[in-house]
Amino acid sequence: MLAKQSLQVKLLIALVVLGMGLALISYLSPAVEAEAESENELKKAVAYVNIEKIFENHPHKEETEIEFNKKVEELRSDLAADLELELKEVSGEDRQKLVQSYEQQLRNRITQKEEELLDSLMKEIHSTVEKIGAEKEVAVILEEDSVLYGGHNLTEAVIERLEAKVAQD
Repeated sequence: MLAKQSLQVKLLIALVVLGMGLALISYLSPAVEAEAESENELKKAVAYVNIEKIFENHPHKEETEIEFNKKVEELRSDLAADLELELKEVSGEDRQKLVQSYEQQLRNRITQKEEELLDSLMKEIHSTVEKIGAEKEVAVILEEDSVLYGGHNLTEAVIERLEAKVAQD
């Protein structure tokens, strides 16, 4: 009889331990699921792009460079003609100052033209990055150089979207 009671006590203890284990598992299960969900959200939340690669592969890059080079030549030509006229009227140190002044004007105008032409490409790139990020439910998109580990690379998706947009037009 004692052996039977001992067996029943052991069985009861085993059932209590098993019940506690199941209760603990069911209690922790939502936390594990929530942690897995937050990891999935985190994976979705961070992405990155290589802006330089996107820019280099932009379908309008070549034509923008050609337009820029034309504008630079026009600026050089216009300023050179103006400089020649003014150089006839000055000499010595004033001549050197005038040349330096025109060189500075040329650099400033070239920089301004470059910014104007690149600005439209960069706006299109940033807009496309934002659209793809929104579609993929990404909360943060970084420049690739800032990422040490993890995240999703959206660079190729942006390039493909830009190419598709040009093909459509």
